[in-house]
Amino acid sequence: MNEEPKFNEKNWRKERAKGVILTYLQGTRKVSLNWALRCLKSNFGVSKEEVIEIIEEIKKNPSRYLLDEFPARKEKLRELEVSI
Repeated sequence: MNEEPKFNEKNWRKERAKGVILTYLQGTRKVSLNWALRCLKSNFGVSKEEVIEIIEEIKKNPSRYLLDEFPARKEKLRELEVSI
């Protein structure tokens, strides 16, 4: 029998938070640091430690997130980390 995978709210919240961070870094939409901080602090209920964990994961994979090719992304990530 195929069992339906169980919904994991914690993982869902962390993935949404990661999406906010990546949207802010990519700058594909006009989003600000304040927008990202508001989303992370209120919409998803992720802790400061979880946000730092996501940021560290992104920093460990610079080629995946094109941090070296786009220095502005690295700077935005630093600004976000300091502001959390």
